[in-house]
Amino acid sequence: MAHRAGREFVGSPAGVMGPMTASLGEPHAALLSDARTMRYERVALPPSVELVVADSGVAPGNAANGRRAPLNRRARHVVTENARVLEAVAALRAGDVDRVGELMAASHRSMRDDFDASVPAVDALVESAAAQLDTLGARLAGGGFGGAVAALVRAGAAERVAGAMLQEARRDRRAGVRVLVPSGVT
Repeated sequence: MAHRAGREFVGSPAGVMGPMTASLGEPHAALLSDARTMRYERVALPPSVELVVADSGVAPGNAANGRRAPLNRRARHVVTENARVLEAVAALRAGDVDRVGELMAASHRSMRDDFDASVPAVDALVESAAAQLDTLGARLAGGGFGGAVAALVRAGAAERVAGAMLQEARRDRRAGVRVLVPSGVT
């Protein structure tokens, strides 16, 4: 229903990932979802990590319109992203959080370089998170063209990483950046 409301009432060309995550997500778990079949599985996050989510302050745009043709770079992103997701699930199950972080970083590079779906404000947040010692990986979250960043950090480091991200955003005069950490909004 959320997907339908977004498309028909709001007029957003968004997919089903956001509504699925909002309705099916649980604390301390990643959500593996297949948009073709609508099947999903919750995959436990190891207790050694937590997430930081940063809103870039840039509203996601509708630049995705007209971009659905399977051009080489964009098709490469889709194929490699599917493989990264499956590898990340296997790494989570094995407790290999370093590998999950590497895959998140690779995912962001692919979203930025192959899919052309990132914007400078989001790239700056990803770089800011990645510069922190306890960050394992960071990537654009959602469909792109603005929106949020998700960073996987070592347990106990979320507030420090979030604070550093906010401090850098303020220093660069990027208004509107907000960061959500497990204990609340910073």
